This record gives sequence, C-alpha cells and structure tokens, in this order.
Amino acid sequence: LDTLVDKAEYLTAEFGVTQQDVGSLLTRAPALFFQSLETGLKPKARFLRRDLGLDTDSMAFLLRRMPRALNYNIVSRGRPLLQFLTRGPLNFSREEVARIILRSPSLLSVDVTSPRFLLLLQTLQQATSLPLGPALASLLQRFPMILSFTASRLQASLKVLTEDLKCTPAEVASILQKHPQLLGYRPVAVRKKLAALQEIYG
Repeated sequence: LDTLVDKAEYLTAEFGVTQQDVGSLLTRAPALFFQSLETGLKPKARFLRRDLGLDTDSMAFLLRRMPRALNYNIVSRGRPLLQFLTRGPLNFSREEVARIILRSPSLLSVDVTSPRFLLLLQTLQQATSLPLGPALASLLQRFPMILSFTASRLQASLKVLTEDLKCTPAEVASILQKHPQLLGYRPVAVRKKLAALQEIYG
C-alpha cells in the first residue's frame, strides 16, 4: 500500500518539485495523494515525459500551475489529443503540443473522440469557414483554450461577431486570427464595450 510519504517522495523525484511544493499540493489538490503510484501517478508521469517530451522543469511547472491536471485521466485522453494535434492537417510538432499543454493544462481533460468535441469543431469551422489546416492551427496555437470550450459557450461568444456585428465567416476568421482571445471574454462584457464605443464614435 502506497503511503503519503511514498507519493511525496515520488513527486519530488519525478516531477522535480520541492517539499514546500508538496505541502502546497496537499492543500490545493488533495485528491492527487489518493491515487495509486503504480496505476495512477507513474503512468501519468510516463505519458508526460515520454509521449509529450516534457523535461523535469516542465513537469514541475505543470504541477505547480495546475496540480489537479494529474487528477485527469491524462493517459487515455492525452494520447488521442496528441494524435489529433500532431497527425493530419493540423500538423503540430510534439514540442508545440507540449508548449500548448503547459499554457493550458486543462486540455489534458479534453476527450477529442467525444460527440461534444466534434460539435465544438463543427461550430468553429462553420463560423469561420476555416478547414482543419494551417490557419486553424495558428488560431489554436495562439488560444488553445478554445479546445476546452463547449459548443454552446463558443456559440455565445461567436454571436457577438456574427449577430451583433454582422460579420461574415471570412471576417470572423480574420478577427479571430488576429485576436483569438476575444473568445475568452464574457459576451456580456464585450457587448458593453461595444455599446460604449458606439456612444463615443456613433
């Protein structure tokens, strides 16, 4: 039976975190320490190191930034995500995927085989007319959190562009390629900003 000390020692050895970090992890992500070493933490560490190519510093960064990421089933979901991003039209390198994951660790929870994810992609492509390819890859690289959205959340953000501003798909694509972070703002906040600008500039 794995003890708390066993898991703390493994995290410091494999992830490069300090004892002080472990104390913080106990507070921020206590569920982490309920996992088995052999069936939980070790397979996840192997995936991060071997499949994603993270070094010890990067693994420590990931754990400090979002410790609950290790509570996700990152092996069964991470491998299909890695294949989706690196194979086919998106054609990210493994190093680019690693950087994306370090920026947005919650992507490790995304199930790219689910109908929900397919609906999200369909919604994004319909709004922008962008096929899976370099242009869409550039957008995802700049704002990878899109991949963790639900289709309804994405639609709510896109409506500001498609309905309020009457943008065409080509215009939506152009705006998002320059300012993809717009999708991360609450639609109500964007509408208030637009209303204020209309009052100023007519």
